[in-house]
Amino acid sequence: MRRRKDCYRWNIRRQRETTSKAPTVIKLLNVKPVNANMLELGFSDHTQGVFNGAAYISTRQGPLLEALRDPAYFGRCFVDAGALCWPNGLELSGTRLHELVNAAQMA
Repeated sequence: MRRRKDCYRWNIRRQRETTSKAPTVIKLLNVKPVNANMLELGFSDHTQGVFNGAAYISTRQGPLLEALRDPAYFGRCFVDAGALCWPNGLELSGTRLHELVNAAQMA
């Protein structure tokens, strides 16, 4: 019985050593409007990129997105708790924005 416990502990210890670390949460640190629907973004992993809001909005629908079609309103964005936010309550996570920016740079 004791031997089985030791094997169990060894297996648990081994699993902890071999499993990869949890993915890093990327937060949005700053935002700067570039033009009507383009935003320059800075992330917590020290990368930067440009987010094309017009392309993002054109492929999605919803009541919160309608206000963003106005360039003046789109420019009212701000950063809150690592996310890109607008006064109407719409939030885009830093991680999702990072994915979108990287996908655009790869294309």
